[in-house]
Amino acid sequence: EYKILKKKLNSADSDESERLKEIDLLSYQVNELTESDVKQGEEQELESERTALMSFEKIFSLLNDAKMALDGDENYGGGLESVDSASTALQKASSYNAEYEEIANTITDAYYNLKDCCDSISDAIDSLESDPQRLEEVEERLDLINRLTRKYNCPSDELSDLAEKYQARLDELMNYDRNRDELAEKCRESEEKMLAAAEKLGALRRKTAKTFATKVKSEMAFLNMPNVELVPYFEKCEPNSKGTDKMELLISANPGETPRPVAKIASGGELSRMMLAIKTVLASTDTVDTLIFDEVDTGISGSAAEKVGLKLREVSKSSQVLCVTHQAQIAALADSHYLIRKQVEKGRTFTNVALLDHNGRAGELARIIGGVDITDAALKHAESMLEKYNN
Repeated sequence: EYKILKKKLNSADSDESERLKEIDLLSYQVNELTESDVKQGEEQELESERTALMSFEKIFSLLNDAKMALDGDENYGGGLESVDSASTALQKASSYNAEYEEIANTITDAYYNLKDCCDSISDAIDSLESDPQRLEEVEERLDLINRLTRKYNCPSDELSDLAEKYQARLDELMNYDRNRDELAEKCRESEEKMLAAAEKLGALRRKTAKTFATKVKSEMAFLNMPNVELVPYFEKCEPNSKGTDKMELLISANPGETPRPVAKIASGGELSRMMLAIKTVLASTDTVDTLIFDEVDTGISGSAAEKVGLKLREVSKSSQVLCVTHQAQIAALADSHYLIRKQVEKGRTFTNVALLDHNGRAGELARIIGGVDITDAALKHAESMLEKYNN
């Protein structure tokens, strides 16, 4: 809301000469559209009238033809005379045989209907007159309407609505001072509401950040990073959809080091374990479906590797977790174990991914533990790890 009002206010504060230019243009446009007073449907009515006026002689001739066909003249008996004769004959026939009475009456009715039509045609001919002056007026009016529709790129039936729209904008510009003051007040009020909401959000964010950092630090300590320090760093920024806070997580991995941005000092392994710790803390609220960890075991072994594996298993309860590892302790904790290896076929290198069964897992864990030569002791150790972690 604040952004919209601020944009309007900035627009209202634009160059005064531009405002006066717009007022001048709108005044002319409103005056032109108002004076033209084009009504809805007027263009269609005028086009119909123009067609009639331009076809006067043709209409007069056709009406005369119709009257002649019905009424005839001194040399020719028209249709009316023929129908009247038929009616008279059938009326006489019906006096001898009643079964002709119905058709006689029908033809008589037809005669009177045609007589009425003939009278109407006579009246139309008498009222018909050529009116060049009216035709000129219609042409001029249509020319005006066509010019306005082209000029404003607007159908003739919408010209009156366009005039109202321009008038509203003109009123807004003419009442500039009052409107600007009202707009400035609304903008100030919305800014106050926005900053209050941002302040409330910031307070909650700072409070939550402390709790979050403490929990992540605890998880990282479990992952054999006991001396890590995490400091949420806040500074103000321009208001945006996320508030007025710019936040960065600072880290000190070793005692005596000043906390610095994570991206600048954390190693790949530290970043992986930090991400694992964060995902553990956010496990109940995170919406990410799949997490991929690579190098999470860098620089660790033994109990630390086991702890990382336990955390990965914990996170996997709420998300799918894929982990690339060279640590037997981590691999043994997985629900599924895939072996990835390269092989050359016909001069081309292929990567093969194979899901291992129990024996395959034991063999691969033994290889990780003991190297190329897999001993019985290494196999026994691998079996004990699988039994320990998968019961």
